Amino acid sequence: MKLLTRLCILASLLSAPAMAAESQPQTFGAAMPAGPARSIAQAIDGFATDVSQPQKYSGRVAKVCHQKGCWMELEADGRSARVTMLDYGFFLPTDAQGQAEVYGTLSRVELDEETAAHYAKDAGVAIEDVARSEYQVVAHSVQLAMTSASDR
Repeated sequence: MKLLTRLCILASLLSAPAMAAESQPQTFGAAMPAGPARSIAQAIDGFATDVSQPQKYSGRVAKVCHQKGCWMELEADGRSARVTMLDYGFFLPTDAQGQAEVYGTLSRVELDEETAAHYAKDAGVAIEDVARSEYQVVAHSVQLAMTSASDR
């Protein structure tokens, strides 16, 4: 009976760090500034072309670059923006999913043929499936509530 009790205690101790790590957000890039985040849907709906200061946005990770994690799509309420990492300075797990907060600058961009082809290849889709005009956030920081499928 003592052996069974000890094994149960040991098993619970070994599983506790994994459960705690799963619920802790992981930050990539610079430190995430404190304060609330604005839904990416609200930001897009209220977009002004003179947005030049970084802001904090929230949403769900809809897609991630499967090649190296150099971009993701942040989605909320049917609206989305591609998030690229500032100066290609950091990457995300290629299987990232869940809720995210992003600190960066939102803009509307027109994709040239080469960039559209690059995004199509990274996403494993046909170039025709890549929108030529999209919202993008150049991120200084990305915080994932759940880092990747392999962490669950």
